Amino acid sequence: MGHLDIFKEELENPHTQYFILDSKGNGEHEDVDFKKYSWDQSKNNRVKEGDLFIYRRPKNSSETNQFYFYGAAKINSIVGRGKVFAEIDKSYPFQERLFQSEVESFQWDSKKKRKDWSNFFDQYGMNRINQSDFIGLLEFTRKSNVRVNYDLEAAKEAIQRMQVQDYHVEDSYISTKGRTKQNVFADQVKTNYQMRCAICGISTKGFLIGSHIIPWSERKDIRLDPSNGISLCVLHDKAFDQGLLTITDEFRMKVSGLVRKDSILAKSLLPLEGKKIKLPKIDKPKLEYLKYHRERVFKQ
Repeated sequence: MGHLDIFKEELENPHTQYFILDSKGNGEHEDVDFKKYSWDQSKNNRVKEGDLFIYRRPKNSSETNQFYFYGAAKINSIVGRGKVFAEIDKSYPFQERLFQSEVESFQWDSKKKRKDWSNFFDQYGMNRINQSDFIGLLEFTRKSNVRVNYDLEAAKEAIQRMQVQDYHVEDSYISTKGRTKQNVFADQVKTNYQMRCAICGISTKGFLIGSHIIPWSERKDIRLDPSNGISLCVLHDKAFDQGLLTITDEFRMKVSGLVRKDSILAKSLLPLEGKKIKLPKIDKPKLEYLKYHRERVFKQ
């Protein structure tokens, strides 16, 4: 299925409207991403059943210092009067969040954007756009490292579980589901760390990995726990995964003496000894997970 095929019927319907809808962040509302969305009709009564929208996490609710888009869906049934709830259908979680800095060059058709984005998004978080902008943003996400065999239902389930802090994932013989859920975990971890390596600060998306502290294979109950993850560049992820680096309870790095066997690697890693990693605003590494890594993964 192509990335627009899921919305083929709605895109062909001339009565379909298109929106960007703001979400509030985890734990602060009754909404559930890709399941239920609520709003006050006295502030906005334009959204109708059958409309399509793109989720936006605004800056004031974001884990980062910028807003981002993270999925698209359809408004199904709307229930209530005044404060209403919409059931969400045809969920399309993005494989990677689309950050403000990445859409600076996006050519909006529905309205004009100022350089500082002032007055671009409605204060009530429900922004009408046209079809070309909706399609354009979905096409824009394709420029990222899009993976084949991405399971939309598995992604939706992982996002919803993380919202209610249910981090359990069972083993699955269908590997695509497991890889998709790992992808959702990694995307959240990298977002928490401002899309930077916690050790060296590299911020190029393609060089970042949401690295598990306790390996995915070891504990089913924390597979989706963002505090069991650290955003690392490819070099530091490999060193951490192979036990050449670990982190103390004071969030300082400890380097294995084994790196001295490779003089080039030693030059890169030994200067990190004792330096503090950069910590996220939320979901910083749990000490029990770091202890496991020091005792079970780190090589003295």
